[in-house]
Amino acid sequence: PFPGGSTLYESADLPANALPVGKYVEQLNVVTLEKGGRTASHKHGGVEMLIVLDGTIQLRVAGQPAQTLTKGKGAVVPPSTILQATNTGDGQAKFLAFFVTAEGAEFSTNVDTLP
Repeated sequence: PFPGGSTLYESADLPANALPVGKYVEQLNVVTLEKGGRTASHKHGGVEMLIVLDGTIQLRVAGQPAQTLTKGKGAVVPPSTILQATNTGDGQAKFLAFFVTAEGAEFSTNVDTLP
């Protein structure tokens, strides 16, 4: 980390061949969910990495058991995988969502099915 900084979340590096050669768009969002709030059921055209900054969320990802994530915990969601985040805590929840999407790929698509 930078001098005076700290590491919030650390995971293994992606293998060098994890993403095909090409151009990518990176995006970093701060998502705020009010108590009981949730995102729409959706999928992204690229990989999503998220880390909880405050509160508690339940992350539902297609094909995986639901995960409860608290401050400092994170997850990775593969491209084109249906997901939904729900604030299951007692107050507001915030998380960082970092996306790496191939140039020209659809960024996000809402879906009618639950993960």
